[in-house]
Amino acid sequence: VICLKYFPDGDVNAISLLLHGTGKWGFEGLDGEALRFLGASFLEILARDLWLSSQEGWNGDRFHNTHRLYLTNFTYSLLLLKDGGIGHEIIPTNVKISSIKRDDSCRCPRCKVEDETVLFTLRDCPRVREVLVAGGLDNKLLVKQFNSCIDWLEDSMRTLDKKSLEDLFIMLYNIWNSHSNFVFRGKEEEARTVWDRACQLCNVFHIHNLSSQPILPHITRVRKWEKSLKGFFKINVNASVNNFKMGLGIIIIDLDSFVLKGRGIFKQRAVNLEWAKLDALFEGISLARCLNLNKVAQSMLDSFSVVDIRWIDKCSNRVANFLCNWSLKNFCNLGFDMNYPGEIHNL
Repeated sequence: VICLKYFPDGDVNAISLLLHGTGKWGFEGLDGEALRFLGASFLEILARDLWLSSQEGWNGDRFHNTHRLYLTNFTYSLLLLKDGGIGHEIIPTNVKISSIKRDDSCRCPRCKVEDETVLFTLRDCPRVREVLVAGGLDNKLLVKQFNSCIDWLEDSMRTLDKKSLEDLFIMLYNIWNSHSNFVFRGKEEEARTVWDRACQLCNVFHIHNLSSQPILPHITRVRKWEKSLKGFFKINVNASVNNFKMGLGIIIIDLDSFVLKGRGIFKQRAVNLEWAKLDALFEGISLARCLNLNKVAQSMLDSFSVVDIRWIDKCSNRVANFLCNWSLKNFCNLGFDMNYPGEIHNL
């Protein structure tokens, strides 16, 4: 749906390529002149330059818009130019602009410390962090590491409910406005000023609401420590594979989690990870025989065809994971009884 109010003089062909109808990309202080790219591949200035009159259609090779529509409801429609080196993060940070204008700096214009990526601009910049902390954003959304901004937003969608996520987007909108005011007008705003402006856009502004369900459900995993029965021992094993080498880790503990035996085994053999884990299982059974557990080990082997073996996450198997990685890294074996190394005690 195209609304004529977004086009000057009612001419639908006259809308600027880099602009929403207001000429600001939806952001205060940001217009097309500020983003006049100098790359030779940017031949289009107006939206009509993307129209192929000979084919009576848009030049799909020069922009990406899955719906082939110009969406103007609430926000703006982004035209992602191809072949221009912009990528999917089209918001004009210094990292993106410097990839086109080679003489421009990548540094954040505020703190001058880090490269100004989208994630740094909207979350990691110290000035921005003050705003988010003032808004009470869950700390775990501020400390986790991500490669791109979209990964951070996706993780936020798994934590925040719908209302809280809307409030977060309003906050990010105002953070970018404040960033634009500093870049184009030299106006630095206090964190509380940015926060108060965002609050005015929503009468009930709550960044985090634990009483509501998040938009994206968490991927639930059953993680619990199952204590061994009296008279039984637990054998934890793990394996790591690198090229034509593999490391096996085995740890045997009693019902009170007291270490009885452990092994780190290095083998130079070409196998996949599944076979390496199976090898670690048999090595664990062999090690258990040293504790006079022949009857138990033999019974495991006899019923192996009907045993349900479940592999747990590395975070629940830290000692065995440490042993297999240590053996693989040092190309040697490690064995111990109750006098185990201090590194294992710290795990």
